[in-house]
Amino acid sequence: MKNILVVGAAKPLGLEIVKRLLAKGFSVVATYRHSDSARLLELTDDNLKIEQLDLNDGTAAEAMIARADGVIFTPILTVCEKSAKSLRKDARAIFFSSNNVTIDPEAPVYAALLQAERGISQIAPQATILRPTMIYGYPGDGNLSRLMTFVKRFRFSPIFGSGEALQQPVFYRDLAGVAVDALLNGHRKSELVAVGGPDAVSLKQLHLEVVKATCVRAIAIGAPLSLVRPAVRAIEKIGVNAPLSTAQIARAETDKIPIGAVVQLGSTTLENGLKSLAASLDATERGA
Repeated sequence: MKNILVVGAAKPLGLEIVKRLLAKGFSVVATYRHSDSARLLELTDDNLKIEQLDLNDGTAAEAMIARADGVIFTPILTVCEKSAKSLRKDARAIFFSSNNVTIDPEAPVYAALLQAERGISQIAPQATILRPTMIYGYPGDGNLSRLMTFVKRFRFSPIFGSGEALQQPVFYRDLAGVAVDALLNGHRKSELVAVGGPDAVSLKQLHLEVVKATCVRAIAIGAPLSLVRPAVRAIEKIGVNAPLSTAQIARAETDKIPIGAVVQLGSTTLENGLKSLAASLDATERGA
């Protein structure tokens, strides 16, 4: 495998994937969609080529994908399904779905993902589809960074429901490593891989770990779902980001651990991952 295409390389996950491939000596074409290429452009490597690409631009996307020996699509699966038709028959490919397709398959977003998984398995039988649990570890991850920011601002962490459901979030750098390994060493047949972190903890313990990582005086407070649901709906209607969305609250009492015939776990402990996230958030606030 000589030439590898990384779609969505300007985001933290894609950027980490690019760095790992370059470190292994591969020639990489790294693409970004809009004007978010600043960090990508900071990379200097003779084996790196940076291109702007919108998967909706059929002709350009088809040509770029067809030239690659391997492709890692970092945007969510439903965005990339049509592009799978452009893959060469001998090209390896990695796609990202969600572990939630096994937890809440009736929800419209995850029903659509399941349908896209089936479509890609037919179109590109040589592809691997990763189903990560909650991804965290960088500012704007949409999950624990939002909760950590909320804790630092309001000095409390709201635990929705009983707090007993298990959580097993995966650090984004570990997920990048799994993606690269799957591309280079995975089976040349359609495969679904559930990906999680090494630590499975209760929701309550997760919140306590977030509070600990923020290094501020804060407490974790339980909140009955019967009170939380209408409150979060009201908050979202006025445009304020709640620490969890209504969709996440609906799954509050469900274990969120990696489920599947093939499971891979990252190596970054929850404690270390949260410390890294807290440091990144602090650096962002300082403008570093």
